[in-house]
Amino acid sequence: MKKRFFLWALLTVIMVLFCGVFSASAEGNTAKELTSSCNVSYGNEKTVISCGEKINGIYIEWKNLPGEWQGSDENGSFTGGADRFFHEFVNCSGNEITVNLNNFQNKVSLLRVFGEGQIPSDVQVWEKPCEEADIMLLSTHSDDEHLFFAGILPYYAGELGLDVQVVYMVDHSLNSAERPHELLNGLWNVGVRNYPVIGKAPDIYSESLSAGYAGFKNEGYNEAHFVKYVTENIRRFKPLVVIGHDVKGEYGHGAHMVYTDALIKALPLCNDPSYDNASADKYGLWDVPKVYLHLYGENEIVMDWDNKILDKFGGRTAFQVSIEEGFSQHKSQHWTWFSKWCGYNKDNPWNVNSAADIEKLSSANSGVLSKGNYSPRRFGLYKTLVGEDVNKNDFLENVNERELRGEEPEPTVTPVLNETPVATEAPAVTPSATDNVATENATANATAAPSGSDDNGENKGKKGIDPTMINVFMIALYLVAVAFLGYIVWMLRKRKKK
Repeated sequence: MKKRFFLWALLTVIMVLFCGVFSASAEGNTAKELTSSCNVSYGNEKTVISCGEKINGIYIEWKNLPGEWQGSDENGSFTGGADRFFHEFVNCSGNEITVNLNNFQNKVSLLRVFGEGQIPSDVQVWEKPCEEADIMLLSTHSDDEHLFFAGILPYYAGELGLDVQVVYMVDHSLNSAERPHELLNGLWNVGVRNYPVIGKAPDIYSESLSAGYAGFKNEGYNEAHFVKYVTENIRRFKPLVVIGHDVKGEYGHGAHMVYTDALIKALPLCNDPSYDNASADKYGLWDVPKVYLHLYGENEIVMDWDNKILDKFGGRTAFQVSIEEGFSQHKSQHWTWFSKWCGYNKDNPWNVNSAADIEKLSSANSGVLSKGNYSPRRFGLYKTLVGEDVNKNDFLENVNERELRGEEPEPTVTPVLNETPVATEAPAVTPSATDNVATENATANATAAPSGSDDNGENKGKKGIDPTMINVFMIALYLVAVAFLGYIVWMLRKRKKK
């Protein structure tokens, strides 16, 4: 009896120790935020961040881009700002980090400090813009990508993990302190990880194409500038698909019209070696395989965002994620009619809860509504090198990335059969083109991490044990340990009775 009692006691101790080890692993898997426990000493020429615990990285949201800057840690000097990201995570190490930058305090909107471990998913560790894009989205303003193009980013970038490059026409930092941050917060939340390209033109409102060009010309940006800007970015990213605004500017916004007009004029020039020698020499030429325009009346397709359920976003629809995670970040725009139009503002009589509901709105809801009420579901195939769409529910239909990029096709493996199978007639199935491109990007998909995931792209190979599995295992161990302790107590009482 004593021997059995000793064995049960020993097993209980072992279980408790295992629980402690795995508990420590779970806590150590995610980096601890040290911001509140750090001392930040701001100076005119340098700022020193010191902490009793070891610092493993700092996250900065800039008020204005400072350009390249220098810092130092226990390993020596390091460089920040080289990528010109408004939201920047800097890897550094030690109990004291020095930032050598004049007037650092007034240049920073937010500073967060982290210890060792995996960086939390809300910290934006941006990757550089795409090398080659599956989809390039031309969004005039920040928030258009979540409104008129709702569904595209959470589905193709967040859920499928494809290479999606957003290229904006205007630079909101010229006249707004908030909108550059809203832009990045919205993109990050819907699963975009490649930093966007942001144009240099100011945000100017107009109500026609001619007025749009005239307004930009007054600010030093003529038609040639925008055509060159679009051409350069198409050559740079070599997208398989380009998506642009309605030629009528959705609700009649002249800047939307200008961007799409520039796209239409740039398309034949992108593959012309005599146009813009600088970008041709730097990036090469590119003939875009497919171009879609919002609300374009020919070769129409309907993207049913209400039935694209996204597992990586908790089972919400692509439309819901765009509005709830993307547009929600654009707080400076919540006063506009867009907030009712997309259903973000629930305290209104418009009763919009889905992308399909937008098409049911009438002019009584707003004097600016028109064809399809600017439905984010409706697009037209403006240009194609790969044939017209058949299924009409996928921007990447008919797209074979290897073929279009001139790469060698994947080798076909012929299985060796021991016996001849009986032939059966199978129904014809048209494969989704998205499946083809998603397969080409399988490695990237495995590391894509939209909002809610703990991998932000910089921690590949550093994830350690999955926190969910650790928690489940810990609970199981604790239950077993309690059972053992209960058994020992029962045995002791039984012995006393004897």
